[in-house]
Amino acid sequence: MFIRFKNMKSKVFITAGILLFFSVGTFFYFGIRNKNMPANKLYIFSYHNIIDHGVADSMNITQSKFSRDMKWLYDNGYQTILPSELYNLRSSGLKIPSKTVMIVFDDGYYSNYSLALPILKKLHMKAAIMLITSHIKTQAPLGDLSIASLSWSNVREMSKSGLIEFGSHTDDLHNPKSKGFFKIGHEQSNGIQHYRGETKENYQIRLNEDIKKSIQLIYENTECTVYSFSYPFGAYDPWSVNVLQENGIKVTFLNGNKVADISGGLYGLKRIQMKETTDISKYLRT
Repeated sequence: MFIRFKNMKSKVFITAGILLFFSVGTFFYFGIRNKNMPANKLYIFSYHNIIDHGVADSMNITQSKFSRDMKWLYDNGYQTILPSELYNLRSSGLKIPSKTVMIVFDDGYYSNYSLALPILKKLHMKAAIMLITSHIKTQAPLGDLSIASLSWSNVREMSKSGLIEFGSHTDDLHNPKSKGFFKIGHEQSNGIQHYRGETKENYQIRLNEDIKKSIQLIYENTECTVYSFSYPFGAYDPWSVNVLQENGIKVTFLNGNKVADISGGLYGLKRIQMKETTDISKYLRT
């Protein structure tokens, strides 16, 4: 009985040793293998205007809601990344740090400065703002500040904070003829989509002029390279890619309410549109 027990005990130790060997080996193998392998998924949360009164809707959320979102990220150990930082990490072949997300604002509302920036500063969170540069004023905004656009003075101050990076949302191709509203209809062109019957050459000349102006205005006021572009209304056009690349754009954003897959590059990244009722934690709990 003693000898049998001894043999069983030896087998247990041998088996445990083998399992431990393979467990440790697997850990180090995959740990080393994945050390510098870029992550393939990134949650990008998209906002527009922040309000401190009035009714929230798909384009406007309350300051308290934005504060809760940022506080939840902070309390749960999430950090924010800017488009330029994402591009530099990917270019270097480095892995995006775990628990990293991106915050993006479209259009360039004054509330990004007056209501969102104080929250970002308090929690040391970063955000990218995609500007419709023709909307940005040379003087401080007047009238109803709840729908006002940023001034270039606001842009310069925000850029110097180190927490805000500016990208292009075109200079003046956000449906100016329909006062910025999305046009319904199968044959309608929205944002930078080419017109029906427009040649590819004429389209790219038209788009190039707008993009160059947008990028130049941002650079002149921030002295920072423009890395990113957000498609107005999320309306994509395949003819736009060469123009954006030739103007130095490294990251482009669409809509889609899905996690962004960056395994194939940084163009056409999907974003999650944040509304008053959207629970940011449900995307990140796992």
